[in-house]
Amino acid sequence: MSHRRHRTRFSIFLAAVLAASCLGPTLAAPSAVAAPAAEVARAAELKSQGDDHMRVKRYEDALRAYDEAYALAKDPVLQYNRGRALQFLARYPEALAAFRKFEADALPAVRAKVPTLKDIIAEVRGKVALLRVQCDVEGARVLLGKREIGTTPVDAALPVNAGRATLEILADGYLPFSREVDLSGDEAENAVEAKLQAKSRVGLLVVKSRVTGARAEVDGKAIGVVPAEASLGAGKHDVEVFRDGYDAARTQVVIVAGERKELSLDPLASTPIYKKWWFWTAAGVVVAGAVVTAVVVTTERAAPTGSFSPGQIRF
Repeated sequence: MSHRRHRTRFSIFLAAVLAASCLGPTLAAPSAVAAPAAEVARAAELKSQGDDHMRVKRYEDALRAYDEAYALAKDPVLQYNRGRALQFLARYPEALAAFRKFEADALPAVRAKVPTLKDIIAEVRGKVALLRVQCDVEGARVLLGKREIGTTPVDAALPVNAGRATLEILADGYLPFSREVDLSGDEAENAVEAKLQAKSRVGLLVVKSRVTGARAEVDGKAIGVVPAEASLGAGKHDVEVFRDGYDAARTQVVIVAGERKELSLDPLASTPIYKKWWFWTAAGVVVAGAVVTAVVVTTERAAPTGSFSPGQIRF
C-alpha cells in the first residue's frame, strides 16, 4: 500500500510539473497532454522499480531503471538516485556528475531533503582523479584498468577513479605502452607522457619474477617493480633482478626488433653468514688455534730464578 501511495504522489507531482510547463497563451490539444501523462506514469513506475533494486543491492538494475525514468521525466530527484547507484558501483566520476546535476537542478525545498549532500559530494570527489594523457601517436586507444577511456589526442583531462591502476596505450604498428600509475583524488590532475615505439625499430622486454616486490634493471637502468617492461633496441642486453635480503639474479637477453620477449628471473634468498660452509670452516680454524694457544699458556713453566745478573737465570 505504501508503495502505491508513493507512486501515486510521485505521478501527481510530475504530472503537475509537466502540465505547468505546458501552460501558455493557448491550451494544449488533448492528444498533446495524453502522451506526457503516460510517460510520467511510466517514469514513476520505473523509479519505484529502481528503489526496490537498491534495497536488495542490485545496483546495476537500479541504475538502468533510473536512467529509463530520467529519459522520460527529467526530474532532478532521479539524478540523486542515479548518483547513489553509481557510487555503490564504484563509478565515482559518473556519480559525482549526477550529484552535481541534482544540486544544480533541484529546487531548494527538494535539496533540503538531503542535508548531507555536500558531505556526499565531498566524499565522492575524493575518489575522483583527473588524468591527462600526452601521446605522440594519433588514434591510439587509452585504457585504464582494461577499460577504454579515450582515444588520442586527448584534449582534456579525463575524470577517472583515483588510486593505483594500469594505464595502457595501444596503436597499430607500435609496441604497447603500459605503466602502473597512482592517481591522486580530489580531482587533482595527473599527467602521463607516453612515447610509443614503432615495432619496426625496437623490441619489448617483459621481466617477471616469483619474488614479490623485486625490482628489475636493464643495462644498469631501473625499469621498475616486476612485472616490468622496457622497449629496447635490437641486440644484447644485461638484465638484473634484485631485492633486499636476496642475492641478485643476472642474465643476458637478445632482443629482435618487433619482438615481445618475456623473461622470468628469480633472486635467491640470501643465506645467513652462520649457515655458510666457509664460515664454519674458518670458525673451526679459529677455535682450534684458540685451543692450542690455551694449552700452551696453561702448560708453560715459570722462568727459573738465580743469582746471575741481570735476568737472575740459572744455567
